[in-house]
Amino acid sequence: MSHLIDLPEELRIQILSNLDYRSLLRCASVCTSLYHTLKQSSSLQYTIELALNGMQDAGTDIPYAELLSRLRSRRTAWTQLDCKDLTVIPIGNECQAYELVGGAFAKSSGQDLKVMWLPTATNEGHTLYRLSVGIPIRDFAIDPTLDVVAILEDDNLPMSFTQARHVRIHIRSISTNHTHPLARQSPLCFDVPAHSEYGNALFTAVIQLAEDLVSLYTSKGHTVFMPRVLIWNWKKGVLIYDSDITGLPSGTYDFTLLNRSSFLLTSTKNHGSLQLFSLLDSPASSPELVTTLSLPTLNPTYRIHSFGIHSGPIHSNPPPNAPFTSVDAERLHVVNITYWTATPMHGDQGLFAFSMYVHNRVFLAYLEGRGRTCTVRYDSIGETDDSRDNPDDSVVEWDAWGPQNTLFMPSRSPPHWLRYVHGQRVICSTGTPVIDVLDFGYSPTKSTVQLCVSTTSFPVFVADVVTRLPCHTSQRELDDEFYAYMIDEDRIIGLVVSFLFCFGVLSLCVNVADMI
Repeated sequence: MSHLIDLPEELRIQILSNLDYRSLLRCASVCTSLYHTLKQSSSLQYTIELALNGMQDAGTDIPYAELLSRLRSRRTAWTQLDCKDLTVIPIGNECQAYELVGGAFAKSSGQDLKVMWLPTATNEGHTLYRLSVGIPIRDFAIDPTLDVVAILEDDNLPMSFTQARHVRIHIRSISTNHTHPLARQSPLCFDVPAHSEYGNALFTAVIQLAEDLVSLYTSKGHTVFMPRVLIWNWKKGVLIYDSDITGLPSGTYDFTLLNRSSFLLTSTKNHGSLQLFSLLDSPASSPELVTTLSLPTLNPTYRIHSFGIHSGPIHSNPPPNAPFTSVDAERLHVVNITYWTATPMHGDQGLFAFSMYVHNRVFLAYLEGRGRTCTVRYDSIGETDDSRDNPDDSVVEWDAWGPQNTLFMPSRSPPHWLRYVHGQRVICSTGTPVIDVLDFGYSPTKSTVQLCVSTTSFPVFVADVVTRLPCHTSQRELDDEFYAYMIDEDRIIGLVVSFLFCFGVLSLCVNVADMI
């Protein structure tokens, strides 16, 4: 039997092309012959570097050598923040809701819907504007790669303390404003029961799309009171989860979909935690609590004041003409936590804000079996039903997961707009025309990787919080300072806001990947 290294190089490459990037890297360390085969093959190098950059191939006909060149140039452009062009795009005077997904920026003032496919080096972009979509818009989510928009209708009715509120979510095609052809039922409906203190109001309502799922997270009151999670399969037109049936854990503050089969809740209870749930795609299913990831232990006088989580969008397909796109498992989550104490020291105001950065793959690893699974149900006030499995069996303490998998640090600046994180990158304002981009992906220059952050100067925690998630920081001084920043696969977006109106001009710094 012939050995692999005795085969012609073309056959070796063909065989090796069936391996993932980790196996290819192992092969490269076996012998000099295999090392040179991998080094000289653009297709194998592309497979390795694509994975190391947290990307996946979009299935184009572009030759591997050209794809590899574009990938490397893209990495260089982001590392150096080598901006190629600047485009200024007016977005109108009011912006009640907005989205940035798949290269498209969309906004609504409550009646209209404007979707702008942003320009690239090879495409000037285009805009679709509807003066009215036929219903008042409270919030919306889009996935341009499926031509779908989910619109939460605003009924504009006064609050009632005696009658339920009937709420509707419309699943429509972006291009036609008609019911989406893949949606079996639209609108999707639910009721908000009246409450003795807060009536039938929806104080917060955040809608999210993840492939064939649409979720809505709601709460009552100025604080997170009576939170509720609803998740539908919008293609089938069925409600697969309503937390009003099973209840949510006490302390629930925020919610996000991790993928189409799992979600995460943040909890302010005790020292704070991230709770990971698996989701069944069947009507009226009960999610399964897989793992509770604990946060650092607090000093007795401190409590969690707010606990939000944000990440880039989930879209079903690669954006048009994209040679590669981010892998969902490599998406970065930014967890923003504010701690409060009633006994401030040293003249501070008693509030300390931190940001924690963690990859989606960490959560998915626990969901896929590294965490111990238990099924938990809650009674009507959110307390654990101890007659079922003990929820403590699934708790992972901070020291067992946090130090190696996260970067925990004082918040850089409060984000005014969302979509400041995409893929593995986060854009941060410095309060000056200088911006920082934190990149938690592969960096070929190890000297630029930040290895450790310690919060030793803060009295919030009982012990120093030391974390070791590598991060590369790029910095650039812009000609102007912007009100807020957003980021996507290929762009840095600065927003200019005029307070004489609501929101003024979208200033777009295009296209970091096209600066190759």
